[in-house]
Amino acid sequence: MRRFFTLAQRCLLSATAAISLALSGCATPDVDYSATRAGWQGAPYDAVVAQWGQPGGYTVMDDGRYVYSWYSQAGGGGGSVAYPSTSFGVFGGSRGGGVGISTGIPLPGMGGGGEVVRCERTFVFKNAIVVEQMWNGNSQFCSTFVRR
Repeated sequence: MRRFFTLAQRCLLSATAAISLALSGCATPDVDYSATRAGWQGAPYDAVVAQWGQPGGYTVMDDGRYVYSWYSQAGGGGGSVAYPSTSFGVFGGSRGGGVGISTGIPLPGMGGGGEVVRCERTFVFKNAIVVEQMWNGNSQFCSTFVRR
């Protein structure tokens, strides 16, 4: 018995196949960047700012520790650009927060095919030294933020 698909069913099947194909082409393997993160543990605030620029905002925790976030992205078609000092207060609190203004730094080979990749690094500082870290984003892109 031969089955006939309606026009709507054929369009849905075609769209599903196209989306699946597109997503499989964009997938990037996860990269272990634990060594990158480990390189920042214990780093002084000044060293982080020297490499990534000023964060756009901060908050102070009840115990006196400072929390700063750096948000970067690359790709989007017209070349790869990272925004090292675009930051936003993700923790709220009585001080800090806001959105920073950033300047672009070219990063060759990251996301140049139109795919936008992001990496957010949030560091907790005690006595101006990194004591905790939270990283979120594309693991391959995040792995490029190695301490120099």
